[in-house]
Amino acid sequence: MTSVLAQPTWYDDGWLLASIVWLLLPLPGLALARMINPRLAEQGWPAVYAWATLATLALLSPVSILGYLFGVSLWVPVAAWILGAVASIVWLVRMNIWRELRTLGLGIVGVELLLIVDAWFAYRHGTYFGGDTSVHLARVRFLVDHGLSNLDPFCAEPYFWPVYHTNIMHMLHAGIATCTRTDIFLVWFSNLMWSRIMVACSVYTLAWAIFRKPWIAWTAALFFLATQAHSSILPYPNKLAPFVFMPLILALGVRALRETDDWTPAWCLGAAGLVLGQVHGLYVAFAVAFVMPTILMGAGWQSFRAGTVQWKPIIAALALCIALPFPLVSYLVQKSAQAERAADRAAAMSAMSAMPATSDRPDQAMATEDDNAAITAPAPLISLAQNPNDPRGGHFLTFDNGWIMRNPRRGFTALPMRPLLLLLRRVTGLVILRNRRTLIVFVPMLLMSVMLYVPPVCTLALNILGEEWVLLRAQFLYPLAYAVLVPTTIAACAALAYTRWIVPLVTSGDDRAASALWTTIIPRAGGIIAILLAVIAGFRYDHTWDAYYSAENSFIAEAMQSRDARVVAYRQRRMFTDHIEALVPPGATVLCDLEASALIRSFADVYTVASRSSSLGIPDLPQRRRDLEMMLAADTPWPQRRALLKKYDATYFIRDSMMPLDWANGHAVNVVDLDGVPFVIELNLDS
Repeated sequence: MTSVLAQPTWYDDGWLLASIVWLLLPLPGLALARMINPRLAEQGWPAVYAWATLATLALLSPVSILGYLFGVSLWVPVAAWILGAVASIVWLVRMNIWRELRTLGLGIVGVELLLIVDAWFAYRHGTYFGGDTSVHLARVRFLVDHGLSNLDPFCAEPYFWPVYHTNIMHMLHAGIATCTRTDIFLVWFSNLMWSRIMVACSVYTLAWAIFRKPWIAWTAALFFLATQAHSSILPYPNKLAPFVFMPLILALGVRALRETDDWTPAWCLGAAGLVLGQVHGLYVAFAVAFVMPTILMGAGWQSFRAGTVQWKPIIAALALCIALPFPLVSYLVQKSAQAERAADRAAAMSAMSAMPATSDRPDQAMATEDDNAAITAPAPLISLAQNPNDPRGGHFLTFDNGWIMRNPRRGFTALPMRPLLLLLRRVTGLVILRNRRTLIVFVPMLLMSVMLYVPPVCTLALNILGEEWVLLRAQFLYPLAYAVLVPTTIAACAALAYTRWIVPLVTSGDDRAASALWTTIIPRAGGIIAILLAVIAGFRYDHTWDAYYSAENSFIAEAMQSRDARVVAYRQRRMFTDHIEALVPPGATVLCDLEASALIRSFADVYTVASRSSSLGIPDLPQRRRDLEMMLAADTPWPQRRALLKKYDATYFIRDSMMPLDWANGHAVNVVDLDGVPFVIELNLDS
């Protein structure tokens, strides 16, 4: 059996090739972003990169939405990207835009170097491969094998997959793997560098929209990158949505309130909402709940001052609602599946109660009261598991009258510091800097705080959402607001005092060199110092350098390790893929442990009886899990096990070394060993 394990250059070449494609992703949208804003280059290259990426994904959105709807080949979005890139290059050449683009990298070279070093660390480190990564890779593998589809990737039956339906990031991963002939594992690993660059560029863009000074924007971007974005799970959709696309939507909100006579912000906000909905639908709800009211309040204030209704910013705010179908479809499909499970459970319990007390009841056919309540029952509230030894208590507090609020002792390393710094920033922003644009971040954060910390509002929100973790996801506004408001205000106030009081004392009108030193070089160096000072008052960790270093140390330490560890991890996954593909035909259903279902689905084009998570659109998922448990149990009689195997057409058994195997004796047709232990077993269901 020929294996990739014998070809280590595939690892290096594939990783590098996928990384290059990720970096070139914004190319098709560069021309569109320049058309929308002819003065785009004035914002700096991070803003150009961020807006071009958003424009690229907006251009691909019709292809993505219609492609998922009609099930087209992955080569359709790949061809759309290639054609868009060619058209963008042709337009840029004809308009002679390259001259202004060449000047983008000639600004604050030292700060840009920090971002390059960080990107190199991310390239060396690679994306995290544990946790929910296997779920995302299982979906990417499904798209590579079957083209764009919203069907559940784990179940052979055609059930809708509501969790990440119409996901544009999954499409990009699968498209890059398809067009470059690169393994999906390497495409996933290489995404971390692009994700970290995009986070820095998006936060930079938001800070620039508020302060309109590049060095202040760099302060916010690097501060956020150092304190919040060092995680290697950054390519997850639930990280990209709040930290890449929400800052761009907030920046568009600033533009909508500034350019009240232009329809462009409305079109841009609608397109950005569509992109956000295809990354993670939950954050569309947050954008509508927090960002849309902020823009509407700003438009109302402008209408009051102008004496006439400012319709264009109002329409721009309402344009975010165009993406509401994404979370709405997910919600309705999951509720429909829950209702069907509840009806089946009620019917089974009714049939059970009608049976004579002496009759045998096959366990696999009957539903029980504790039937995976988190999946089957539409409970009013699902609480997160808490550490009983944590003195801070749970994530939420429940009062005697039934009201609920966010526990203020959770999420605050030093309780008074963060709110006081944010309040101080708001006061200095309005009184000293006279910058009302900071409200675009402060007001959504205030609305989110009301939802979390005002008991009647928090109780209502939890009753509607049903799960605590959904509400906790809204807290992304805290680190975002902290990075954009606190260190930038420190730097801006210091620069204001510096230019007003110190520069006139030390410079003369005739000494240009000294004037440049005091007015340009030192203020920018001061911005970097402000970043370091702001890190001391960090958002998540204790305010010490040791805590900051330990928070970042694991990432840097792993990035500095030899490549051998990452090569071994990749080769192990390729080895599993080769062993499974050697025996199991594409599209077959395999019997495997529930915890390994997503991982095995990411290895090859196979289906499983049930999945560990995310298959919330399958009505009979609890029954499938009970059947799976019975099929894997050592004491299940072969006739009963065979009937269940035939029910799901599972003719292959993929096991780990701890699973019982005696029941397969005499029923195995073929066996593939892994290190001398049976790994893949073909079963004879007629024996």
